[in-house]
Amino acid sequence: MRLIEVADASYPEMAACITLAADTGARRGELCALKWSRVDLEKAKERFDSSIGEAGGAYEKDTKNHQHRTVSLSPVAVAELRRHRKAMLERAPACGVGFVDDPFVFSGTPDCGTFWFPTNVSHSLRRLRKKAGLPVSVKLHGLRHTQVTQLLDAGAPVRTVSGRVGHRNASTTKNIYSHWVAETDEKAADVVSDRIWADRPARPKAPSSEAS
Repeated sequence: MRLIEVADASYPEMAACITLAADTGARRGELCALKWSRVDLEKAKERFDSSIGEAGGAYEKDTKNHQHRTVSLSPVAVAELRRHRKAMLERAPACGVGFVDDPFVFSGTPDCGTFWFPTNVSHSLRRLRKKAGLPVSVKLHGLRHTQVTQLLDAGAPVRTVSGRVGHRNASTTKNIYSHWVAETDEKAADVVSDRIWADRPARPKAPSSEAS
């Protein structure tokens, strides 16, 4: 992904954030609120149970729809998080500090005691997007849509997709992504035809009802 390549060269922390957004479909505020205590790199799991809001000032809050969830991480995301954590662990003592008791994954302070502001993440992404020569349509939230559509296109159950990205229920996913749900259902019919009815002899054609 061109955006991650550019970020990795000039802003490695954003490269990790973009990778995680693409890998999990998490919302911007959820990524900003993520703490290392919610990440299990050995089991390749991550839990989203809070978010950062900015109405009248930045603050921690519950996730949208209050949907707490644990998602599995790909090997790519785990490797990127390991690299990112190593960099953060090296940055802290270089600045003469240690980590706070419950550090944020993405933080602008060496001790990782403060969270990124969601709007600042968007500003950084716009600068990286321009540097990469990518269209303005490339946004962090777009990676969430990519996550959902790719999963549906691959035949993942709607309920599974809904839970992974934190929709209130499967009907929300169906309503927002009705076009892809329909396409996925058509593919499911093809699977039924190929795997269940593959050995069934074809029925002879019914005679035409029209008089010859």
